[in-house]
Amino acid sequence: MPDEDFARECENSRAASADEYGFVKNRFQWCRNMIAFHYVVDSTGQRTGFMWMDLTVVGYGRDDGQRNVRLFVRPNEVAFAKSYTPTTKFGLDIVCLTNISSCQEPDDHNLTMAQWLALRVSRDWISFTLSSDETEGLGPEKVLWHDFAIEAEYFDGVSEFNGDYGIRCDSATYIPNAAKACIFYDVIPHLQYWILNADGTNSGHKAVAEHIRQAQDQPNTTWPPKLDGSNKVIPGKYTGESSAFTWLERVSSGSDRYKENGTVKDYWCSFLEREGDNQCDEYPFASTWQGAGLGDGNFSVKYVPQPDNSSAGGSLVQYYNRDRILYTPYDFFYVQVLDRQGQGGNSDGPPIVSAGPEIDGDEGSALRLYGSVRDSSPGLQIQWTATPVENVDPGTSCVFSDATIPQPTITCNDDGLFLAELTVNDGVNPAARASTLVTVHNVSPAVRITEPTAWQLFRVNGPIVFNTPFTDPGTNDTHFCQYNFDQGFSDPAFRPSVPNNCGLVKGYDHAGMYTVTASVTDDDTGQDDTSVMIVVYDPHEGSATITGTTATPPGAVVGNPTATGATHLVYNAQYPLGGSRPYDPELNGQALSWVDGIPFRLQLVAMEWLVITEDGNVAGRGTGTVNGQTGYTWVLYGWDSCDGANSPGCQNVPTDKVRLVIFETATGQVVYDHSPGSREYDVDRISPTELTSGAVRVRRWPRN
Repeated sequence: MPDEDFARECENSRAASADEYGFVKNRFQWCRNMIAFHYVVDSTGQRTGFMWMDLTVVGYGRDDGQRNVRLFVRPNEVAFAKSYTPTTKFGLDIVCLTNISSCQEPDDHNLTMAQWLALRVSRDWISFTLSSDETEGLGPEKVLWHDFAIEAEYFDGVSEFNGDYGIRCDSATYIPNAAKACIFYDVIPHLQYWILNADGTNSGHKAVAEHIRQAQDQPNTTWPPKLDGSNKVIPGKYTGESSAFTWLERVSSGSDRYKENGTVKDYWCSFLEREGDNQCDEYPFASTWQGAGLGDGNFSVKYVPQPDNSSAGGSLVQYYNRDRILYTPYDFFYVQVLDRQGQGGNSDGPPIVSAGPEIDGDEGSALRLYGSVRDSSPGLQIQWTATPVENVDPGTSCVFSDATIPQPTITCNDDGLFLAELTVNDGVNPAARASTLVTVHNVSPAVRITEPTAWQLFRVNGPIVFNTPFTDPGTNDTHFCQYNFDQGFSDPAFRPSVPNNCGLVKGYDHAGMYTVTASVTDDDTGQDDTSVMIVVYDPHEGSATITGTTATPPGAVVGNPTATGATHLVYNAQYPLGGSRPYDPELNGQALSWVDGIPFRLQLVAMEWLVITEDGNVAGRGTGTVNGQTGYTWVLYGWDSCDGANSPGCQNVPTDKVRLVIFETATGQVVYDHSPGSREYDVDRISPTELTSGAVRVRRWPRN
């Protein structure tokens, strides 16, 4: 079971709570604090239950000949309500994400909420074992890397993955007494030497530590100079960050590089004066690829007392075994020189900083950064900054939810590529920095027409106010508005005179049903449009008559979709002189439509409007009763074909056509439609049904 001191350290650790990779204390100890949260909603979107659980996960690597890691989990807090009951189950599983065929996943733990509560009280752990199959490993060491996640499994089938954590497993027989092992690799391995012991006395490897510090910090003062006269850059110094240009890699004592390192070291030491039993010390070490035999001149040799050299060499071998440093190319490490024993590690050395992975998201959205800081110094100063990189418009800005924590959100008011840099200062060491890229995508504006509303009625030549607001999370965007007023052309694009509103005033000089489309485009080509259909009438246009029959299309009568009898229509309407509502005294209260063979009869109650277009289309709307029941609205359409008997203006179709739509006034539920399922109601855009008898006739009044 986990050591309780380490468990408490994890529960109180900022890295374990905020770092997406968890807290890797060393290569054999890892932990993560995580939240599992789930809520249940019904078909209306109302929340009907939830659960929330705070969990600590502790992991231990193995170096005892087993290729696995042990993981332990326990809940710190548990809360649930409504559809989550004590018998509702919640499960945890460990899932392999890479090298899946060689990664042996443990069984999951699927417990009731009551059992999770009991674990909360008892502080007991549940455990998992994640294993690695060496038969698929690489090289003599059978190396495999496995990324894994913790999967939360909820009772309704929803699951989610937490994190992306990594282990490395090997079967390196040259590690004494530990031929197989698995370690947590998300840590920067580094060997520590110190000049003074904790009590202030000289350390047993003081001379070697001073030599390494000189080589790392003042390389040009070391022997030998570079033959080409250039500056020496000696690698291996631990700074809290890793780079292929600065790390060291271990080689076998039987390798050619090891032998070359010794040969070059002995050659250059022969030029130095030796005192007593001093021994020639070299840095980087003979057991590294970057040693003197590399041939780039970036090394140092110096005579040091034999006891110091032996002590440092013994510490190096112990470190290789303890931290399980494999031969190149599977591992790297650094060297840190401390003034006093116990100073260093992540406490008094420079902070270990990661800016996390690259992220992307939409402008105006809060995007989570996954930075991490490993340092326990008091008064630690954390600061995020954002800098434009490319495709960023002037005036663009990004703000952080809290720029002084490792994992804030960043919100940018326009799209582009940005560099998010995390700077950490412990007040002692040089500031540590790390950066990541943030890609912000453009979001198209969203537009709507709030005035006029659908089916709203206007008199010809009267003003129509269009109120067309739009939103855009990219507050730095500029916008252009454009209308299509359904008259065969679109108005030119224009900049809105009122912020975030394409409103204007428009009038029509001819009656009709007009589907008006408003479009908004931002400066990044994001576009949105919306439409509304309005009705414009002209009381001086004339009168219309629709009489005759049609076939009843299948499904036209919603309550009797197999009805096949003919549909009969009788309609005659005109506006009274100077009036605003059409009338037909002959039809008032009489049948307007009926269907043969079934009890379906529409009777007129009142007319609301009549539209006669210039090209021979007719549309009228009013209220009525269906089979004697009130509460219905009807719309009747007619297309007057050019058959030689009509007034000027007609439709270029061979036969007059009609469409009748009847719907419940209160609900909009359709009960009859010549075009079943159609949602198009503009008289110019519908697909009407041919009259099998009768006609559509338009009589136009003379114009002054």
